[in-house]
Amino acid sequence: MLGHSMKLSSLLEQIDEIELASGRADDVDVCDVAFDSREVGPGTLFVALRGANVDGHRFVEAAADAGAAGVLVDRDRLPFEVDCPVLTSNNTRATLGAVGAAFYEHPSSALSLVGVTGTNGKTTTTWMLESLFLAAGRRSGLIGTIGYRWGEHEEPAVNTTPESLVVQKLLARMREARVTHVAMEVSSHGLSTHRLRGTRFDAAIFTNLTQDHLDFHGDMDAYRRAKVRLFDELLPASARSGKSPTAIVNMDDEHGKWFADRSREQGVQTVTFGLSDGVDWQAREVEQRLEGSRFLICGPHEQFAVEIPLLGDFNVSNALAAAVAARTVGLTPDEITAGFGALGHVPGRMQRVEHDGQPTVFVDYAHTPDALERALATLRPLCRGRLMVVFGCGGDRDRDKRAPMGRNAVDGADLVVVTSDNPRTEEPETIISQILEGVGDAPRIELGDLARATTGVWVEPDRAEAIRRILPATGRDDVVLIAGKGHETYQEIGRERVAFDDVEHVRSSVNTSKERV
Repeated sequence: MLGHSMKLSSLLEQIDEIELASGRADDVDVCDVAFDSREVGPGTLFVALRGANVDGHRFVEAAADAGAAGVLVDRDRLPFEVDCPVLTSNNTRATLGAVGAAFYEHPSSALSLVGVTGTNGKTTTTWMLESLFLAAGRRSGLIGTIGYRWGEHEEPAVNTTPESLVVQKLLARMREARVTHVAMEVSSHGLSTHRLRGTRFDAAIFTNLTQDHLDFHGDMDAYRRAKVRLFDELLPASARSGKSPTAIVNMDDEHGKWFADRSREQGVQTVTFGLSDGVDWQAREVEQRLEGSRFLICGPHEQFAVEIPLLGDFNVSNALAAAVAARTVGLTPDEITAGFGALGHVPGRMQRVEHDGQPTVFVDYAHTPDALERALATLRPLCRGRLMVVFGCGGDRDRDKRAPMGRNAVDGADLVVVTSDNPRTEEPETIISQILEGVGDAPRIELGDLARATTGVWVEPDRAEAIRRILPATGRDDVVLIAGKGHETYQEIGRERVAFDDVEHVRSSVNTSKERV
């Protein structure tokens, strides 16, 4: 698969920032590219990357000894005395995407590629796009948080946006499998670390921007500037490559105008969408019930009705964005309507858990203050009894969002159960105490109060026990939201991952509980 080679000299000719520091490149064949020295064999170009924990430059000699066709290193790390050509660039991580794109012969050029970025909504929007593409008879590919897939092939995701070389190889494999349309989640981490370099987009969607990942970016301004690179760097580069990309921007978000302005300043065709007035594409006549949402998509000179099996204005917005992108890459309104009709649940995204008992239970990935607030606001008008939420916050991540999540939980729900999420190397009790700083004077309740209480906060650090105890304490009209982990099938405790699936715990707890608390 993908068996081909190219001359090292051709790589030098295509990428101006790479220079030959030593050796000859004319007669050297490159049959593979790797940034992991353990994957180097004869004919492999090894690209040394500086990582957070490991510096690939430590393994240059090992790569050369393994038969590398050449090594690409940061210029400030010279010299290296090895028996193969040494290439340099100012930043090998920034160069790797261009190397991968050149080696795999620019696979994104042969694909209709839609990128989706934003704090929330990336996974749902890409899954919607995949459903639209498939219903329209297109061969579809998907790259995102839950996995990478096309045709019958599927593999688990290591990162939402993989390393740049992996992106290019995935796209090349899709091209080889005759895929025509691809939906890709584009993370702020991926944009900050140049993972999309060399990737050419036909459309890019901005969903929203709220507090998250500040442990990585430092502040909201840096986070926003990372996101906008998709629009003011990658889309213009896509245009220079011969594509006619479109920026698709959510104007209901407070940052939407700023993103649209940045795109337009770079000469990128920009269209806007939202539920509010004054946009190019608008969702109107929105109807919501526990089974899903119906609404009217109104665009320039057209309108059509769609129905999705997902709740919330935020999912209406995600669907609208997917529809606009689909129209941008050539789908018809009838194909879009059919695609939404074929859409199943998106794992862990306002996923209603089917079970034999009561109450109504949703599992959602909401792990930011904004996402939790929106999820609860969506369920509130549909709940005839008590609205309950079970949630925690991840360890070793943005601590500043813990108290706001506690505040949004007590503001949005009647009963709040604070538990563990992925504590990682932090003590769960420490994380919980920081969440509780945001709940104010909300009354604390005990396990025995759950069945009767109409308001309050109960703390149970064991997530499985929290789910097992809360569900038997509910009534038929109550609604429970299990938030934070969504699609994840593991829990990170210490430095280990143990099996844990919110959906399965809900089903097990409901179906095996015979007594009320």
